[in-house]
Amino acid sequence: MAPIEQIFAVILLVIPTCFAILPLPDHFYNSVAGRSTFRWSDVEPSKELTYHTCFESFRCARLLVPLDWQAPEASRYNQTVALAIIKLPARVSTLNTTYGGAVITNPGGPGGSGIEHLLSAGTSLQWAVDSDSKHFDIVSFDPRGVLHSGPDASCFPSPLTRDLWNIKIHEEGNLDSGNRAIGLQWARAKAFGKMCADAEIGDYMGSASVARDILEIVERIHEHHHKTISAAETGLASESVPAQSPLVGKERDDIGTPMLQYLGFSYGTFLGNTFASMFPDRVKRMVLDGVVDAPDYMAQGWSTNLQDTDKVMDAFYKYCFEAGSLCPLYDRAGPEAIKSSLSGFLQMVQENPIVAVDSSGSLTPDILTYSDIRRFIFMSLYSPVRNFPGLAFLLDQLRNGEYDQALRLMALQTDVHCPRDNSTAASQLLAENEAPRAIMCGDGDDMSNQTLPDFKEYLRLLEAQSSTGGAIWASFRLICTGWQVRSKWRYTGPFGGNTSKPILWIGNTADPVTPIRNAHKMAKNFPGSVVLQADSVGHCSLFNRPSNCTLEVIRQYFSSGALPEMGTVCPADRNPFDSNVFTPLKYSGDGNGQVHILDSLKYFQWRRFPLGI
Repeated sequence: MAPIEQIFAVILLVIPTCFAILPLPDHFYNSVAGRSTFRWSDVEPSKELTYHTCFESFRCARLLVPLDWQAPEASRYNQTVALAIIKLPARVSTLNTTYGGAVITNPGGPGGSGIEHLLSAGTSLQWAVDSDSKHFDIVSFDPRGVLHSGPDASCFPSPLTRDLWNIKIHEEGNLDSGNRAIGLQWARAKAFGKMCADAEIGDYMGSASVARDILEIVERIHEHHHKTISAAETGLASESVPAQSPLVGKERDDIGTPMLQYLGFSYGTFLGNTFASMFPDRVKRMVLDGVVDAPDYMAQGWSTNLQDTDKVMDAFYKYCFEAGSLCPLYDRAGPEAIKSSLSGFLQMVQENPIVAVDSSGSLTPDILTYSDIRRFIFMSLYSPVRNFPGLAFLLDQLRNGEYDQALRLMALQTDVHCPRDNSTAASQLLAENEAPRAIMCGDGDDMSNQTLPDFKEYLRLLEAQSSTGGAIWASFRLICTGWQVRSKWRYTGPFGGNTSKPILWIGNTADPVTPIRNAHKMAKNFPGSVVLQADSVGHCSLFNRPSNCTLEVIRQYFSSGALPEMGTVCPADRNPFDSNVFTPLKYSGDGNGQVHILDSLKYFQWRRFPLGI
């Protein structure tokens, strides 16, 4: 989901995330126009929220928080972290009677950039929570060590060396490619752990510290809003609020205890769960969509994610059959025939990798492996409405010996960072660091004593759970077997509590990495909570063309706190290949290599994060 970025993830070292509700705006892909006029380094960090106009319609600030929240209070700010914070202002004045305050969001990951999330999806998120009776600021941030927040969590000396490392891992293949791949990646995990042992911020990036950062953001937002109200009442103009705006009938939300309103996705549900468990009396509204099993995550289990993965894969065959001629893989014999045909093709590729040559001669020939195609299939399960048509198109191209589109995807995969200067080029803005691994491995139990035979047994467990994703998902634990840094502050539970207001949990009927059973399991620990089931497939309900029913539930909850009846199921409004949302992809010959199949896959190209939680 970015300018020229790889589409096949380097699974072992990149922990990805949920992302936008609607297609990203064209300017996000085609240029970095507007970004060059704003630099985070030009914003002086402070203990208060001081917003600056940024990226045209947004407000940005850098907030100083303690590196170590557990340090003695007198010396707590001796070492600090500068959190990058971004706000999409509400559509109404903060003095309007319908102004509902700020909703903080986290896109998942772990280690997803809230800044980039909001720049691409902020308008959609605001549309999802706003109603006639309430309008909200949408606020997000880069967690400590992530992208625009500092200090940085990089282990590599440069983006180029990281890219070269990642390309080598890609070439080694998935863990189901054989013992050679397992042995090589096992060794790489150990080497990677040693390389990152001395990362500057590595042992202060745990989710407990981030939850405390969120509380600090909530309090500073409260403080900023209070000053805005006071300035207006005394006749002084303030940011985006005319001094003459009346306060008639306004509920004084700026008075009292600062409370969190939160919208979290995937790993963001674990972060919300952690916050609600640590600070239950500070929850005003909390929607957790695509729910992570918190104890399993903390135990470094990654064993409660794939229970519904193959259900989503089976839905691909079903939708393809029902689509008829709209699906290039259609077989009138039924979904099982489509599945059988694909399985035979994959087996053929496993034994005989494809030598792919571009028919026009404009692209370098390459080799397409079983691992390449497996990764792409698994990636597509995250957003079926958007990606199943593209998946069917690509697989049909491959089995018919037409490799142009696949080679374009492979060209994206091997794109590397070669910045020529210190400007805010797209490659620099979107270059990942090691924050995802530092958060995930630092949060979880120590895996360094696990042996290679232990890991192979774990791999067999996940492959038994899902033939589609087991070998890919096992890589998450593998990287942590070599990790040497534990977070100094780890909240290990209990996960649960009597929150000030009940939580709304959301799960899809079939989610490839966060099955709905996780939502029911977590909700039991929070009295009054309700689980809403979205009757659709894919990862996170809001990221899969949310139904009007789901949106109405979310809007009512943020507006009034009203929850749906227990057992409510929201039907899907559309399915993959529906004629009203899908146009068969064709080669347009525009020559820029960024259309056709890629148009349906841009959703997954942002920051090389096509998979994960």
